[in-house]
Amino acid sequence: MKTMLKEPYTIAHFGGVTSGADFVPLELRLNLIRTLAANKPIVIIGNGAIEKQSAVRLSREFANSVDATGLPLRQTMALIAGADRFIGTNSGPMHIAAAARIPGIGLFKRDDRYEIERVKWHPLYEKLRIVPVHPDFKQSETVELARQAWPTN
Repeated sequence: MKTMLKEPYTIAHFGGVTSGADFVPLELRLNLIRTLAANKPIVIIGNGAIEKQSAVRLSREFANSVDATGLPLRQTMALIAGADRFIGTNSGPMHIAAAARIPGIGLFKRDDRYEIERVKWHPLYEKLRIVPVHPDFKQSETVELARQAWPTN
């Protein structure tokens, strides 16, 4: 699948089966995209009713966003491979981004299983970095951790 996007874009995915994305509140998702992707186009991917609902809410906030939820896997993979950055949760799309060598951040829930999940599911690409999301962190702290982890080139 060829994308119609002519400029670099960031893929955003806030979902997943193992941990879901409930640990990343909507306001934090918005702040991460605003801070990390600035004014670049955002392509929001996902599958299923919950991820679609989240994508619609996010896409309303960004004039330069594309809701690309519900696509077949190969099309989603092509979108990921064509991106220049990834923002998302510990999920299949995060691992696809790592395999395609797309830099960015993978959000991991900072709970009692964090160390196990971090070791077991870390992205296998050094420029796709883990950012812990702890329920006691202020959003500004998580955004700052993400900004520090965000690849600059």
